[in-house]
Amino acid sequence: MSRRQRQAEETRQDILAAARALFVEQGYARAAVADIAERAGVAVQTIYDSVGSKRALAMALVETIDEQAAVPDLAAQIATAAQPEQLIELHVRITRYIQERCGDVVAALESAAVLEPDVQAALAEGNRRHRAGAETVAGRLAELGALRAELTTTEAASLIEALTSASSRRLLLGNGLSFDAYESLLNRALQRLLLNERAGPE
Repeated sequence: MSRRQRQAEETRQDILAAARALFVEQGYARAAVADIAERAGVAVQTIYDSVGSKRALAMALVETIDEQAAVPDLAAQIATAAQPEQLIELHVRITRYIQERCGDVVAALESAAVLEPDVQAALAEGNRRHRAGAETVAGRLAELGALRAELTTTEAASLIEALTSASSRRLLLGNGLSFDAYESLLNRALQRLLLNERAGPE
């Protein structure tokens, strides 16, 4: 990367950080591009040249969630994990990281989705991926012969999806749990709900 490209990327990151902060502080609707430019220390035109419109800023923030929450790396580990407990722990870790590292972004995007159909669609895609992740974990547990006999794979996926959903995260963390306590609680709950005696915690 050339010096000019590095400077351009640094400027872009400064703009996204400013947009993220103002979307959280003021809500998407009230955060003006001029305010974002002032916070980032750039001209308004620089925002349009570097990222684009306010909608483009919101969409760019959508793209940062998976990276900041280490989703690709953790998903790759899920694909190769051979222990039932590890599968659950990795999925719960994704949930924790999304809230811990990007919860403010998600909240800001939810406010943007009211006005921006593209952002609404991006959040819907995030929910679809969450469901797909739960189905993957449930399917792997079934392949390992680790699911309770009374549970179907679909039921197991639904339990995983529900307990690791955004609303569940906000409820548990809003009740005073630390992220460590939240992660530990979810792991214990899902292991006891999903795993048979052979695979479950002793």
